[in-house]
Amino acid sequence: MSQSNVNEIEREPIRRAFNIRWIAAGAIILWGLVSIGELLIARYVIAPNDGLTEAMERAGEIQKRQDLTDEEDEKAMESLDTEEDEVLSILLDNMGVIISLVVLLFFIPLAVGVAVGRLSGNIKDGALACSAGMLIMAVTSGATIVKVVAIVVFGLGIGAIGGLVGRRFHPSPSVDTSNH
Repeated sequence: MSQSNVNEIEREPIRRAFNIRWIAAGAIILWGLVSIGELLIARYVIAPNDGLTEAMERAGEIQKRQDLTDEEDEKAMESLDTEEDEVLSILLDNMGVIISLVVLLFFIPLAVGVAVGRLSGNIKDGALACSAGMLIMAVTSGATIVKVVAIVVFGLGIGAIGGLVGRRFHPSPSVDTSNH
């Protein structure tokens, strides 16, 4: 290899496997948007509906009782699971709650994945940003380890799809966009 080839190779920037800045920014943005979305859902979808408000209060009571109940008491756990299913069916019978959940858990992570994928030009960055954002969201809400893993894997998948779409719109570094 000649000396000029070595100098050209040394001058090329090192391409990183991940862009930590975009991943961190995407994760924080996702967490912030989902947190704001939760507050908006509580204020504008659940609060005006007395049945949904009562169901959410029951859900809080059930969660408190589950925390206090010994897991070896199968009868009490089955009763709590039945009540939890009833509350979940009340919430999912409302179209406003369903649409809100779709926006919150699908469109926001997809949009963040698209943005990170476009800005970084890397599908993995979009996937990791969404996965990290979902991890922050799950940990701050006190989810169990099984739920945390499911949410992170879900975020990874949605983020990868978003990153793929975003990468398609990433400007190629070889295209000269200057005016001639």
